[in-house]
Amino acid sequence: MEEVYLDSNLLIYGILNEDRIGDLARKFIKEVEIGKYNANISALTIDEFIWKVQKVLGRETAVESAKRIINMENVKILEINSEVLINMLKLYKDNKLDPRDSIHLATMQINRIKTVISSDPDFDKIKEIKRIDFSKEL
Repeated sequence: MEEVYLDSNLLIYGILNEDRIGDLARKFIKEVEIGKYNANISALTIDEFIWKVQKVLGRETAVESAKRIINMENVKILEINSEVLINMLKLYKDNKLDPRDSIHLATMQINRIKTVISSDPDFDKIKEIKRIDFSKEL
């Protein structure tokens, strides 16, 4: 199974979007659940997810949905510690990524994860990783 890092936009589209991109996100999430991937997230992923979901569906739905993600099969929550933050600062400075994407990327690098699942093309700036764009048919 491939090790991947799930960007929060996959999870956000999966719950909030009823269009094609939402369908593709839900399909990919199902593939994680059935074990096609070893998926990784961080506390920041959950923070970003809750922030968006609570704005649209309310606090209670955001909390319950976040619990389902945290308890999902084949999903590991990676630590954000001082090593991640120190690496994040270098990535932020050198690659012109936003701070949150820099934290996600530093978390991936420290945990030797080479693939991110995201519709965010900003990750394409980083040649050492591969981005799988869930918003396009594979």
